[in-house]
Amino acid sequence: MQIHELQDENGSFKVAVKKAEVENPPTILFCAGLGGLPERYSTLIHALVNERCTVIAPYFEPLARPFPTKEELVNRANRISIALDALNKSPDEAIGIGHSIGASVLIGMSGAKMQLFTGKKVAFKTENRLSALVVLAAPTQFFLSPGSLDLVSIPIMGWVGANDKVTPPDQLDGFMSAIPLVKSSQFHVDESAGHFSFLDQPPPNIIETVTCKSQFIQKCSHEIGKFVIQHHKIDPAKK
Repeated sequence: MQIHELQDENGSFKVAVKKAEVENPPTILFCAGLGGLPERYSTLIHALVNERCTVIAPYFEPLARPFPTKEELVNRANRISIALDALNKSPDEAIGIGHSIGASVLIGMSGAKMQLFTGKKVAFKTENRLSALVVLAAPTQFFLSPGSLDLVSIPIMGWVGANDKVTPPDQLDGFMSAIPLVKSSQFHVDESAGHFSFLDQPPPNIIETVTCKSQFIQKCSHEIGKFVIQHHKIDPAKK
């Protein structure tokens, strides 16, 4: 992956880019979870590139606790937009893919109204360049307020593992049922996966429940690739 260095209001940050060697590939904006490091998802990112997608993946500071502050979430959203501005040279829209808290940030950037457990509301500028989302093991408790999903106008693919104790399947199931474009969205539950099965290596003291990680990630990336191609909006000038 190529590493680029960009600037935000807090200083410099890195963005990893892995390009697909095809003409006019879809752009995927990949957002890591709590740890903030794209390389922890290297197998998934390379598999997505093999599905003929270019991947842009900003780095984020690791979150010290599982419940992020408003400032930490806004900082991640700002980096996502800066990375799109600088590195998505195509006028085509991008598909957002996020794991865990990275998925929650993308949902907030797609127009959802986000609220922390403290009751504090988090307002992101809606990122109109996102044409669809893929959310992997997404914490959706941020979007429980009435009407919080009314302005989400893009299709969403949701993935979760049946063994996920952090974001159980019924949590994401309720979210997917509530989004406006439910008919053009998809919801997948993998019977063997847990919350961290999308990473190359789970955190310390976490037991991996997937017996063949490479097969699991290949299956996910193939289904995600089909969803991305379906919702890839090409600039009319290229047609």
